[in-house]
Amino acid sequence: VTRNHPRLAGQGLDLSAADARRAQAEQRPAWELSGSLENVFGTGALGIFDDIEATLSLGTVIELGDKRARRIELTDREAQALRAAQQAERLDIVAQVARQFIEVLHIQAQRALARENRALADRIAHAVDERVAAAVSTAVDKSNAQVARVKAELDEIAVQANLRAAWAGLVTQWGGNPESFGEAVGNLLNV
Repeated sequence: VTRNHPRLAGQGLDLSAADARRAQAEQRPAWELSGSLENVFGTGALGIFDDIEATLSLGTVIELGDKRARRIELTDREAQALRAAQQAERLDIVAQVARQFIEVLHIQAQRALARENRALADRIAHAVDERVAAAVSTAVDKSNAQVARVKAELDEIAVQANLRAAWAGLVTQWGGNPESFGEAVGNLLNV
């Protein structure tokens, strides 16, 4: 789940950036070389290139104290904080997937009950039809049985739609196709 999750896609790049910041912090201040030329064309009657003054300088920043060590320590702590945040994000995603998986198992159990309820409503409607034909029950009883059967069918359809939505939410967590539909295997009593 954590390998394909979109919220975790950039974590490797973040760690690479943290490593690069540490490598940069390890560097000593750069040396600078500069030069300048004065009086290149001379002054007055002296002519060209007679009175040239050239200056060449080489310099660097001298770091006092433990500035470099502190920079490195700071980048190390930032990298540790980043790793901890990334681990917390991974755990959050795993917990979210577990909750969605349990939700799918729960709705699958509801679907099984809805199927049993519809089958029972069908049997009752059939039995009431036979009783009406035998003049033991009234037409009102037949209408009530038919209403109960239709309600049971609608309940089953609603549960099936909820299951498809929950399954799509679960599948997208690991980068799967939300249009695919399967069966989660598990026992709610052992979760």
